Amino acid sequence: MGLGLFKKKEEKIQSESKFMTGWMERDEPQRNANPHLYRIVYSRKHCIGGDICTFVDPVHFNLSKKDGKADFLNSQKQEDGTFVMTVEDPTMNDIGNPLRRAADSCPAGVIRVVRVKDGRLVAGH
Repeated sequence: MGLGLFKKKEEKIQSESKFMTGWMERDEPQRNANPHLYRIVYSRKHCIGGDICTFVDPVHFNLSKKDGKADFLNSQKQEDGTFVMTVEDPTMNDIGNPLRRAADSCPAGVIRVVRVKDGRLVAGH
């Protein structure tokens, strides 16, 4: 009975560490995809409420008055608790792009921008 409890806890730790260490199973390349198609992934449960994302990109991020964490607007919640949005944006390689700036400036590193075509991390930690 006790062993099952340890196994579940270990599985949860492994699941959470996948996002924090940079490995995400959704990063599989799609070679035929539009070169300007990007997937933005946000892990709200790891957010520390630094409020930088809401400052640099208020169109996509809003600070929740309920718990002080950022809400990723118009995104889809996934089974693993992350929020995902796919956007077509030819300006994503520009360092001034708001979504890219939000990902690069997040102190907790919980926002990532991934190019769908090759699965390359474009912004975030």
